[in-house]
Amino acid sequence: MKRRPLSDKIRHAVLDESGNVIECGLLEWARWLELNRGQRVIEQDVIEDYLVSTVFVGIALDPWIEGPIRWFETMVFLPAEYNPRRNRMQREEAGFQRRYATLGEAIKGQAEAVEWLRERILPRTGKLTRHRLQLEPDKPDEADDHSDRNIL
Repeated sequence: MKRRPLSDKIRHAVLDESGNVIECGLLEWARWLELNRGQRVIEQDVIEDYLVSTVFVGIALDPWIEGPIRWFETMVFLPAEYNPRRNRMQREEAGFQRRYATLGEAIKGQAEAVEWLRERILPRTGKLTRHRLQLEPDKPDEADDHSDRNIL
């Protein structure tokens, strides 16, 4: 497996209105994340309290590996449990993680993760609730500690 040069390791990107990945600098990426939180979540499914989530990360994932840069990630999370150290509900990763270069691959990967959960983790088919998280963009001058957005 070939490795990329060290200078190519940290790369950032945003999504345009059509879901195409557009590479950009760190500051543009950070601002886009703040203003487009809802667009980062591609799809989420909840099956018997397990969460299957596909998101656009916007940072080159596994940048040292040759091939297309992977900007999207799908993970399966266990049902949420209370974490007394953080005083909130949180989810632990359930053993499924995949990364993708394009929006189309990510959407397909979400369906594959749901099938993986149904076939390997759940002894029976659970109730599937499919939804897309919609968040309003923050106002630039609005202070926010993000405590109300901890869904994982």
